Amino acid sequence: MNCIICQSETNYFFSKSYAKKPFVEMMDDIGQVDYYKCENCGFTISKTHQELDNEKFEKLNYEFHHYLENSETDVNQPPYLEQSMMINVLLKNKILDNDMLDYAGGYGTLSKSLQKYFNISLPVHDPYVKSDDFVKYLEKKDLKTYKTILTSALFEHILTREGFNEINSLVDTNGGQ
Repeated sequence: MNCIICQSETNYFFSKSYAKKPFVEMMDDIGQVDYYKCENCGFTISKTHQELDNEKFEKLNYEFHHYLENSETDVNQPPYLEQSMMINVLLKNKILDNDMLDYAGGYGTLSKSLQKYFNISLPVHDPYVKSDDFVKYLEKKDLKTYKTILTSALFEHILTREGFNEINSLVDTNGGQ
């Protein structure tokens, strides 16, 4: 299997089995997950997820994110408040332009945090989930190019090089952040 980043050879790295609820139920028909690591760039990817059919992958993605959003337990979420504060500082110091998109932004937690604490609007695109409160979601057909693409919890969604190319196609030629 070749790396989706640099096309170098990948090698078996480790395996993981999900034994705790609710993940054991989500992964019941998938089983053990095998991860491979690129010997050149170090990118690590789940070969198991790469080989899932699209319907099964989308179902797993939806169930996992729905659980995270509705769970009382802390399941290693990104530091959204800290990210919001940093984005605010970068905008105020004109290091960033407010022409931004949160790609694969899930239920819009970063967008909600930016709006609530800093009155900053951040549109979200996510092909799998949507929140119905206070988040501006953009459908794929409504996307344009942006100076800044944010991806705070994305890599588990990328299974092919085309996924990275799709994100890259949304970066304005004057952007690049």
